[in-house]
Amino acid sequence: MLVERVRRKNHLLHPVGCLVFSCGAYLFIHSDLGTDPLDVFSLGLVRHLPVTVGVSQTLVAVVCLAVVAAWTRERPLVAPPCSPSSSAAV
Repeated sequence: MLVERVRRKNHLLHPVGCLVFSCGAYLFIHSDLGTDPLDVFSLGLVRHLPVTVGVSQTLVAVVCLAVVAAWTRERPLVAPPCSPSSSAAV
C-alpha cells in the first residue's frame, strides 16, 4: 500500500516539475534578459572547444549525472520508470 502511494506520488511529481520548469523558461524568455546561464556556459564552451552547442549541453548533463552518481553512490535515474511494476521508483 505504501509502495503504491510512493509510486503514484513520483509519477505525479514528474509532470509537475516539467510544468514548473517550462513556465520558468517561458518567463525567462519573455523577460528580455538574455539567455539562461546554461546556454551562456554552453556558448562559452563552444568558443573555447571545437564542439557544437548541443554537444556542450550534453557534456554538461553527463557531468551533472556523474556528480549526482558520485555524491549519492547510486546510479541516477535518467527518466521516470515506465512500468508500474518497476521498483526503481521507490
